[in-house]
Amino acid sequence: MDIESWLKELKVPREAYRVVSLLPLVYVAWADGKVQAAERNVILGIARERGLLDHGGEASLERWLSIPPSQQQLKTDLKALNELA
Repeated sequence: MDIESWLKELKVPREAYRVVSLLPLVYVAWADGKVQAAERNVILGIARERGLLDHGGEASLERWLSIPPSQQQLKTDLKALNELA
């Protein structure tokens, strides 16, 4: 998998690549079909603590928390994250 293309697909600026580490949490938050306010606050808090909101990371994270992932996006993202691991 071409990680740089994947980041472009996710609309994550190269400098904010570390924000993708939150995708598993985001997807767990979407598991019931809706991101609850408490889940959103926890994820944003973790992102702030780890400095993941800089360089466009905040916009990416906000988008992920606002728009549910498609099954195809989930599959692609999990595959990419496994490759990175």
